[in-house]
Amino acid sequence: MARKAELIPPGDSIERAALVLKTLGHPIMLKILLTLQKGEHSVAEIQKKIDEEQTITSIYLRKMLKRQIVQYRKEGRWHYYSLTDDPTVQNLKHVTNAVLKSKK
Repeated sequence: MARKAELIPPGDSIERAALVLKTLGHPIMLKILLTLQKGEHSVAEIQKKIDEEQTITSIYLRKMLKRQIVQYRKEGRWHYYSLTDDPTVQNLKHVTNAVLKSKK
């Protein structure tokens, strides 16, 4: 039987997972995740799809960027956001879809 210490990932992995889960616990960030799982979008496109003000959308995108959930590329004056390839983020896409599809 494995010792308990071997079952628990290193502290930085736990902290990262907790931060990502906490971030996506907010409805606006969850809407952004769902929007971006379909591909790259500009801030204006994200704003329209999640039905929020541009300022609010930008604030949450910055939080998600800081926490390495999203990434962006700049083209002229436009920023195009997409989800990172981080395995934690990719797995959350599947968990989120499963929860949304489950029946109450």
